[in-house]
Amino acid sequence: MIVYLRGLLAFQGLLAATLTWAFWSDERAFLTAVVMAALIVMAIDFALTALTIVLSRAYAGPTRPDLKAGLWGGVRLLFEEFLAAVALIRVVMPFESFWMGSDDAGSDPRGRPPVLLAHGYVCNRGFWFWLRGKLRAEGLRVATISFDPPFTDIDRFADNLHERIEKLVAETGAAQVSLVAHSMGGLVSRAYMRRYGAGRVARLITLGTPHAGTRIASLGLGPNARQMRVGSPWLAELGAAAPPVPTLAVWSAHDTIVAPQENARLPGAREIALSGLGHLAMAISPRILNILRDELRGDA
Repeated sequence: MIVYLRGLLAFQGLLAATLTWAFWSDERAFLTAVVMAALIVMAIDFALTALTIVLSRAYAGPTRPDLKAGLWGGVRLLFEEFLAAVALIRVVMPFESFWMGSDDAGSDPRGRPPVLLAHGYVCNRGFWFWLRGKLRAEGLRVATISFDPPFTDIDRFADNLHERIEKLVAETGAAQVSLVAHSMGGLVSRAYMRRYGAGRVARLITLGTPHAGTRIASLGLGPNARQMRVGSPWLAELGAAAPPVPTLAVWSAHDTIVAPQENARLPGAREIALSGLGHLAMAISPRILNILRDELRGDA
């Protein structure tokens, strides 16, 4: 995935350089040309973020009265999602080894299961940069995984997850792990338990996972995107029931990728519904941090 993210970053850099050359002239200072080019590149990113919101609202179902965001909530949603996209896709994930460093989960004298963070579609472990640091500051043992190659079958990612879980329990001496999964990562986690059983999993927390699919997946590439389409045979085979472990489904009525948004609900699982929170912004949300802290800190 890093190759694709760095390629996208290189394309944006080339575009910015081309625009700078076009704007630079005898009448216009070089710095002014650079600023103008940077603003145009940022405007494209901003427009793409706005487009995802428009599409997600087009496919949205009726919003519960208690989850309506209002005008200010909509504006905040747009800017938070844009900030998350820039920070994650342009800065952190292309250079995840630099930002994330060691993935050593360490030891926990309280005997709590280590936490394994599983990312979503076309991301890598850099998605968890902010949340991993905050959870570790709470004294939790936290590790991550990167699914690769990015455009493949979700069941193949389940095999990747199995290998990572076995390595993590061997490193920590724990019998089980707590899985926290964003978006597609929640489907990978469920596919893993279907194939390998739930013996290694103490609990599952999904964040914005399209348990019943998402209309936006029609715009994606690869078998995994097709599997996440609403009504896909793969989702039907996975089933709609919650996994055989304590499961919490966290979803947002204003998710910008899962649409209809209530498709992130999972029958039989506990749920927490949020308002005014986008899909990528879950990675930098204090509300998500508080939920994870409350759910994981008491595990023993």
